[in-house]
Amino acid sequence: MKVRILLCAVLAAAAVAGFAPKQQPVPSSFGGEKFITRPSRDSVLGFSFPAEIVEVLVKGGQQVKRGEPLIRARDEDVRAQRDLAKLITEVDLDVQKAQYGVDLARVEFDAQKELRDKKAGGNVIDYARAEATLKARTVDLEIAKHERKQQALQLAIRQAQLDRLTILAPFDGVIDDVIVDVGQVKRETEPVLRIVNTDPLWIDVPTPTSQTLTRGLKTGDPAWVVLDLPGDGAGKVWKAKVIEVGAAADPASNTRRVRVELANPSQWPSGMTAWVRFTPPEGEWAARVVEPDKRAAAK
Repeated sequence: MKVRILLCAVLAAAAVAGFAPKQQPVPSSFGGEKFITRPSRDSVLGFSFPAEIVEVLVKGGQQVKRGEPLIRARDEDVRAQRDLAKLITEVDLDVQKAQYGVDLARVEFDAQKELRDKKAGGNVIDYARAEATLKARTVDLEIAKHERKQQALQLAIRQAQLDRLTILAPFDGVIDDVIVDVGQVKRETEPVLRIVNTDPLWIDVPTPTSQTLTRGLKTGDPAWVVLDLPGDGAGKVWKAKVIEVGAAADPASNTRRVRVELANPSQWPSGMTAWVRFTPPEGEWAARVVEPDKRAAAK
């Protein structure tokens, strides 16, 4: 009996040892500089004037495309003004009327001119009156055309005022938070929502100035990143690239800002801890590098 129990215990221990998950290396052992990821685009949106919210078209976590409507404010009065301006610009009766006046004045002037040239009648006063009338009608036509241009500009102004009452997505991204509801009146510049783009992620790495100079870091240089991820993402090294190197060093910390861009098709959230290095990883970390085109399969 004791032999059987001992044998079972040995088999159980062997099974546990065989199927236990492999211990992942500690991210801090990767080396490099430690910092926090951030969105590559991040905007807090609001109206530049007091506005009553009548429609909220999105919610937190929703993917949106650039130009997609997000929030709409009350706009009936501005819409009516826009429609009136549009109606005025669609009709050119004033220009037509002015043109007919020019045509009639020209007929009368040509008749007076012909009489004068042939010395077949007419008088100086009638000729001068016809000439002045033609010039006046020509001015009326130019005024009508000028007013048409003004009406077109008024329509553009009304349309711009109407457009400002709908907040559109400024870029492709994800709605992080909606902080307004229907019926609320928001003061000017008061935030109503936040939109971010986390693909790619950015990491503004405070890199020792000496390292940036020694390695000659520049835009386009490769970088390697380890993120503090759970599950399958733990212990992987992600290829990234340098997109900016700060021109000014911080004398207090003796560092320069190096912005690293990391493709993020997995849509990891921003704000995660990251370790970044600008030399290829060594040892067991070298075998954990994931190329960007294999990122989706590694999710």
